[in-house]
Amino acid sequence: MRYIKKLIPAKTYVEGALKLLQRNLEYINRAPYNLGYCHNDGHISGDCWCINPKVMVWSIGIGKPVWENKTPGFYYYTDGINATGLPDWDGQSILNGYCEDISFKKMLSDKIAPALLLNGNATHMGAYIGEFQMHGNTYNVTEFTPASGISPYMHSYVDENGGRYTCKGGRLISRWARAGKMVGIIDYTDKGEIMPTPQPSKPYSIDNLAVHIMRGDFGSGEARKDAIKKLGYTDAEIQKAQDIVNAVYAKKDLDVLACSLAMKFISGEAGDGVTMRRQWIADNYPKYDTETLFRKTQDKVNDYLS
Repeated sequence: MRYIKKLIPAKTYVEGALKLLQRNLEYINRAPYNLGYCHNDGHISGDCWCINPKVMVWSIGIGKPVWENKTPGFYYYTDGINATGLPDWDGQSILNGYCEDISFKKMLSDKIAPALLLNGNATHMGAYIGEFQMHGNTYNVTEFTPASGISPYMHSYVDENGGRYTCKGGRLISRWARAGKMVGIIDYTDKGEIMPTPQPSKPYSIDNLAVHIMRGDFGSGEARKDAIKKLGYTDAEIQKAQDIVNAVYAKKDLDVLACSLAMKFISGEAGDGVTMRRQWIADNYPKYDTETLFRKTQDKVNDYLS
């Protein structure tokens, strides 16, 4: 077992993770922007290894917590490694070197927070920090992920079997493979009384809000709109987020349809030649832009026949 130079209080880590949820964040997995980099507009970028736990630990160790950082261009790699002794390793190396494997059941029953979570192919990490409330739902895990390519930061819920859910009682996303108690990083004797940080008004960017809508975090229909309004968003802002949601789903629908039509092109059902196929699409799928759908379908045909 390895140990960093000075263990981080459990309370400090968990409260910091909750405060970080309130910052405007961007997922970038290349150095130096994956290491808690603060951009000119004040937003912070990182990836899952770094936010859970490296940047958290480094920044606490040097007395400049990442959730408070507003200095453009500053990040924690050099200072962090000198202050804490935790190198720039991937999640599996951190688990193997600094953590004690524990069962998900023990983690939850003994409230061992924070604890690191790793997926089956060791490509993604999260941090169990105990239950907390946000926009009417209960979560117990923070993650740093592209989240469908729109929003970087998300929270989820882990159960005693390692199930990864959108929230407590929500939809099953996947399963975690390992849980690790960070005995070489965290001082678990200093838990204190951990209280969830109150949400600020408008806690998400419009892009992030769209992701939460797609995840079903606010419910549906008028109940969803009311829940979002309680966070301080206007009707116009809610509509902007909904427009993003609609665009994402429309793109997915168009891709699926193009795959189906490609087989009709290949079989000859849509006729021969560009002009005839374009007209066939216009006649049979009038609600779609003819040129866009034709190009997507032809691309699929080229892929199939290459």
